[in-house]
Amino acid sequence: MNPNKLWEVIDEPTLVRDFMQSYEEVIKLHFFACSYVFKKQIFHTFSIMDMTGFGVSMFNNRVKSLVKLGSSIAQDYYPEQLGQLMIVNAPWVFQGIWAVVKGFIDEKTRKKI
Repeated sequence: MNPNKLWEVIDEPTLVRDFMQSYEEVIKLHFFACSYVFKKQIFHTFSIMDMTGFGVSMFNNRVKSLVKLGSSIAQDYYPEQLGQLMIVNAPWVFQGIWAVVKGFIDEKTRKKI
């Protein structure tokens, strides 16, 4: 994903609204359907973040602010939804960025990543 291209077609309030709507859809539709199929309650996600093509130039102040806001929404309103998040194909520069990003994320959530 190219964050600069994203900002050409969407503004921050719309992106935040869509982010929250996605969480609600997972809770109301996907968890319900999965629980029905597997005949047990499903209430956690397993996500994979593929960072192929990621560059440090993509992590500007606007993106950092959005990551902070998204993390806050997830932690404050949907704290137990994340089961596990796997980050794959992360370039070496991601280690430095992770050092910044993990400061926005509560310890319980960090352990799931």
